[in-house]
Amino acid sequence: MSLENSSKLAFTSRRMAQQWQRMQGVKMLRAGIPAHVVAEQFSVSARVVFKCVAAFSEGGQNALLAKEGAGPGSIDHVRRRSRDAKRLPRRYHLGS
Repeated sequence: MSLENSSKLAFTSRRMAQQWQRMQGVKMLRAGIPAHVVAEQFSVSARVVFKCVAAFSEGGQNALLAKEGAGPGSIDHVRRRSRDAKRLPRRYHLGS
């Protein structure tokens, strides 16, 4: 595997790029490339490389898939919170 070609690839999403990098990292390590070189190539730590190899050994290629990010959830969740906020009674205390 050529290290020069990997930087020229274009992906449609960050998740796809991460999945590809994880799989390539496992392949490179199995091909005998040292972990610190693999880590440097993908701008991660050697620990991350070993975690990917361990995940691959445990669960195969599906274990390397990028997971959904933690966030506020779906847009329905945001709409529901907004709707609930509008239902709250508003009491204004003006002056004496």
